[in-house]
Amino acid sequence: METLKHDIEIKRGTDFSLLLRLEQDNGSPFDLTGATALARLRESLTAPSTVDFTVTIPTPINGELNVKLAAASTGSLTTGKWIWDLILTLTDGTIWSPLEGVAIVRGGASYG
Repeated sequence: METLKHDIEIKRGTDFSLLLRLEQDNGSPFDLTGATALARLRESLTAPSTVDFTVTIPTPINGELNVKLAAASTGSLTTGKWIWDLILTLTDGTIWSPLEGVAIVRGGASYG
């Protein structure tokens, strides 16, 4: 199982939501039944603190995940380039990171 690069963009002070559908090599959905998921955001590899996304698996058999960060959390982020990843623990105990990438946090008129 490989890790794919998936960059995201987050606007400070707004709700962030990303709907993902994981697929097997043959294009069929990756069954996430019984899996748990964790996604984190970090300013750099060596930054001591992280920001946890809320991750839900609404339709596990279809390989779908929702990755969210509330406006209260995005409003406290500093603008710039961060890193993020998604970690799954499968029912057989396998720990897999299907996605990782850069998270660009940008401001706006309301949240600089």
